[in-house]
Amino acid sequence: VVEFKGDKLEALYYIKSKNLHRRQLTVNQKYDSALKFLEKLLEIGEEKQERTQLVGRGIQKQDVMVSPSEVETIDDTPHDSWEETAKEFKISKDTLSKWKKITEVAREDEEIAVAREKVLQGDSTIASVINEIDQKEREEELQEKAKKPRPLLGRIIHGDFFDKIRKIKDDSIDLLFVYPPDNVSKEDLNSFESRKEFRVFTESWLNLVVPKVKDTGRIYICSSQEHKYLFYSFMQQNSKLFLKFHFGQEIIWHYKKKDKPSNKKLYHYVYKPIFYLYGKNADELNFSPESRGETQNNVWTIAQDNYQKPLELLRRIVLTGSREDDLILDPFAGSGTTGVACEELGRKYILIEKDSEQIEIVKDRIKGRLSE
Repeated sequence: VVEFKGDKLEALYYIKSKNLHRRQLTVNQKYDSALKFLEKLLEIGEEKQERTQLVGRGIQKQDVMVSPSEVETIDDTPHDSWEETAKEFKISKDTLSKWKKITEVAREDEEIAVAREKVLQGDSTIASVINEIDQKEREEELQEKAKKPRPLLGRIIHGDFFDKIRKIKDDSIDLLFVYPPDNVSKEDLNSFESRKEFRVFTESWLNLVVPKVKDTGRIYICSSQEHKYLFYSFMQQNSKLFLKFHFGQEIIWHYKKKDKPSNKKLYHYVYKPIFYLYGKNADELNFSPESRGETQNNVWTIAQDNYQKPLELLRRIVLTGSREDDLILDPFAGSGTTGVACEELGRKYILIEKDSEQIEIVKDRIKGRLSE
């Protein structure tokens, strides 16, 4: 214990210098120490400001009158010292600001509090926790938006894809998302007939659905690692079908998977490829403030939820690949996740699904989301 004779500001700087010299702090621990230092510094500044105002009005507080000579030292106290603190600790001012946000949110959010501790222990990063906070804030905002009563923005079509798709006009769709059904099982892929069957099925739906997309639109096809090369091969051999489009890139959907691999000779499958194509007259991607962080990259870490297509996955695709009032098509709608994302983000949509039970799930999910 050090007995320090002097004002609080001098004592604070003394403690800071001792801590930095005595301890081998990690980078993240430096941010935490800097934030504590800064908060105390600003607290002292506010206290001295208050005392200055009392002196100016000649008011006595707690039986202590501040002398006029003390006022002169108060004016030099820094009240907004982010830049100075960052320089003294040799850290980034912007990242210090992010750490402050994490610390504030952690006081009310238990999950973020746990994530914050992981950062201090070196098991996570400030950037990843900020992404988590941003995602939570975005979800809350979207949920609030979705609560406002209004009619459905889209159409839910019950029927077979190969029949219903013909009723949709060519060049009418702004964004196509396809998560095709796997009619061929992994066990059967070794046989030539099954591969041929899968290829014929893929060619048939692609030939029908691609012409529906505008030359200003975008296409997202969610595949599997087992089938991705069949998609590549088909796109190369059927270049006329894709004349309106550029092949953009492969988006990696990295999902968390705890079960053990079935084939011990292979590494664990932990991602799905998403083929992204954009029209030759397409605008830039919609990188709005809501899409900051990982969403603007081509590797997305999104955990599986209760449905085949996680809501966060479709949120990112619809958010960045379209704009409000655009028309989105999901020809194999499944449980309707695309429709839920479109309702949240203000996009029109067409969902096609042939399974009667799934259709009821789609309706319940979308109506339930609107009435929450």
